[in-house]
Amino acid sequence: MAELSANDVTLFKQVLTGNRVAADTFAKKYTQKVFSYCYMRLRHFAKAEDNTQETLLKFFMKMQSIRSPEKFKGYLFRIARNCCIDQVKKNGREVLMPPNPDNDKSPSIQSYLPPDTETPDKKLGKKQLAALLDQKIGVLNALQREAIYLVHFEGMSYKDAGDILDCPVGTIKSNICRGIIKLGQLLKKDGIIS
Repeated sequence: MAELSANDVTLFKQVLTGNRVAADTFAKKYTQKVFSYCYMRLRHFAKAEDNTQETLLKFFMKMQSIRSPEKFKGYLFRIARNCCIDQVKKNGREVLMPPNPDNDKSPSIQSYLPPDTETPDKKLGKKQLAALLDQKIGVLNALQREAIYLVHFEGMSYKDAGDILDCPVGTIKSNICRGIIKLGQLLKKDGIIS
């Protein structure tokens, strides 16, 4: 199961009772997470925004059917994934757009880098490093990107990521491993890591 704090579960339970303040707090807390996932999946800012809204709307409409409040995060990301898949089906193949490091609205890996990261930052500024990592992650196939995002950035277990992505745990692990190896090769090729 994804690591959730007791506060997250309590907040979700309050949302289930119809508490509007809790619903607003929940939406504010999870909108950026869902948007980051959708952007990582679609690589298109406007489509990611649309899918985020659609995801949250569907989640709020169907949340009463969640039997185990502790698993709401997996359910939320499953809806986000399905919305992204529907978007791709509707508009054809995925459009991979390089991130714009000058656009502060674009989600970036920079927010996931620890503040005291200094090793690669000595060669590049933190913003340039984040843009480069976003670009390199965009080269990975969709399953590798999603698996890495869910496990390493959202802190989900391999099992939960597998449930969301409809894959066995072994497939999740191998795609993460292949994706990380490929990222390492790409970063070595650019001289960012040795």
